[in-house]
Amino acid sequence: MLHFAQITIDQQGNCHQLTVLASCQNHQCWQRSNFTLPLGNPDHWTEGSLVLVQTDADQQVEQIRDGLDWLLEILEIVPNANGFSSDQALSSLVKQEKRRVEAWRQEMAAKNLDLTKRQIELETQRQQLKELELKLQEQVKT
Repeated sequence: MLHFAQITIDQQGNCHQLTVLASCQNHQCWQRSNFTLPLGNPDHWTEGSLVLVQTDADQQVEQIRDGLDWLLEILEIVPNANGFSSDQALSSLVKQEKRRVEAWRQEMAAKNLDLTKRQIELETQRQQLKELELKLQEQVKT
């Protein structure tokens, strides 16, 4: 599940946590939330950072990424008092989401290619080890 959260420090002040502000219920449908998730290692995140958090079914954090740019993009396309029509906002949102989906698709394709490459390398090394083992066995016999 995808959540919009803020990095905070717990009340005892000894560890970072994620204060979830909203959760994505389904595509483009967000609902306000108010709960916390543990953040074991804050990495480069500082208190107050706005983030998008991907969790698994058990609410374990899988991925954290910057949420500020995402929020600003939404604010730019929401209809406002400057004559920005709903159709224009929707069209802009659809274009933005298409770009985001394409970027994710390309990222996944690159990761898949990298995994395939690693698998081939491992298989090659395994085959070389087998050949070396056979040669050693032959040498031991003679």
